[in-house]
Amino acid sequence: MRTSLPIFLLWAVLGLSLAAAEPETALVFTKSSGYEHSIVARRGQAPSFAETRLQQMLETRGFAVECTKDGTVFDGDLSRFKLFVFFTHGDLLEAGKDGQPPMTPAGKEALLKAIEGGTPFVGLHSAATTFVTKDGPPDAYIRMIGGAFEAHTWTQDGTVVVVPPAFPGLERRPGPVTLREEWTKLRQLDPAIRVILGLETKDMDPVKGKAYRSLPMHPVAWVKMHGSGRVFYNSMGQELPVWDSELFTVTMEVGLDWALGKTRAEATPNLLSTMPGASVRE
Repeated sequence: MRTSLPIFLLWAVLGLSLAAAEPETALVFTKSSGYEHSIVARRGQAPSFAETRLQQMLETRGFAVECTKDGTVFDGDLSRFKLFVFFTHGDLLEAGKDGQPPMTPAGKEALLKAIEGGTPFVGLHSAATTFVTKDGPPDAYIRMIGGAFEAHTWTQDGTVVVVPPAFPGLERRPGPVTLREEWTKLRQLDPAIRVILGLETKDMDPVKGKAYRSLPMHPVAWVKMHGSGRVFYNSMGQELPVWDSELFTVTMEVGLDWALGKTRAEATPNLLSTMPGASVRE
């Protein structure tokens, strides 16, 4: 005897199937309250270079991607985002240079709580120049990301190395790689970060690289925990050619894999053992 599902059950099953098929959403946030890097600047309605590349990168991983410079997005339901990606600059509570709506204090608090609760966070380049304070203890956002911008000098060649032992996914990367970039010198570093890439300074220009040569190596990229949330920061990304380099591409893949829980490697702290003398937070 042939039987069939009642029509309301059939629609319920179809509805559940469609809901299950909907991709998770990643938020790419590129507001610049301070200096706006050309790589995140939009031309009319067209997305910026960084937004386009990040969207491609995330869509290949199955994400639906929402790109915005509107800080009020954090006043909404943040549970709909399964990943936050920041290429930001300055005090995001101010409208600032790009004129886009700022974050609210409540929105900032909601973001940090979402990350602490387990939503992964990825920061690029000037994400460490966000919510930086000149004096006093680091802002709560800086404590989350793991370090604060201290200085840039000229854009120049720098030698990047994989910090041993190599983080999973970076084991077979080429030896020291020279890239032309606006390298970031950082302070208020969290001793709990696991540095995965470092900038060697011994061959940097005695004049242009003077600010960096105070230490033999500076952190370039790291991973860390913030509560239950996985945080990945990569200080590279200002110069367009860097985005096409193998090291940058692979590092982004490795960092995203870890942030999204696809790599089970521990974020064992190594800053103080690999880079003694680094400027750590109190």
